[in-house]
Amino acid sequence: MIKPLNVPQALVAKKTSSSSNPVYVVPSGVVEQYVRLNKEANAAEAALQKVKSEVSAHGLKALTEHNCGHEDKVSSVVLRSDKSEETITYTSKNQYSASVETLNEVFGTHADEYFNAVPKGKFDETPFMVDGKFDEALFATFLTKVQRVCSALEIECPLTISTAYVAKPDFHAKRYTFFSVEQNMFISEKIKNTTQVRA
Repeated sequence: MIKPLNVPQALVAKKTSSSSNPVYVVPSGVVEQYVRLNKEANAAEAALQKVKSEVSAHGLKALTEHNCGHEDKVSSVVLRSDKSEETITYTSKNQYSASVETLNEVFGTHADEYFNAVPKGKFDETPFMVDGKFDEALFATFLTKVQRVCSALEIECPLTISTAYVAKPDFHAKRYTFFSVEQNMFISEKIKNTTQVRA
């Protein structure tokens, strides 16, 4: 049995007319400090994102020019300021994603030389939720005889399969070997890739 806390009346939540949430008074100016720092952080984040896009553009260009002009195909380049010794590292994670339409637009009939089509599954647990709880027995039956269970329970199959297009392991090296700087910049514009900027 849980006993209620003996809370002093002065600390009991007070409601205001502007909100239905209970309001507590805390000391030391911590609320003001948090609000002020949160505003500063949001403003800094917005400014950082703007500068990051500019840095990323320089990083992409530098990485592309290096890889098109050198035998060693790197994934990271260091950007140094022309006014100081400050540096930033730009990294391509080589995690590409694109639709089949985009791949065919960029590579034409040779798209399958650079990307593979792979099945991508999605699982929906909703059919196995009974009174708000996950029914393990039902799920076990489903695993053994998927179609029979779906038919018997009159539910749609919770597994949906779509197609994802994944770059082949040698795509990073091949793109910079066979395509020019301009062509690679076009590829980067069309095909999404995960990148990172680190100071």
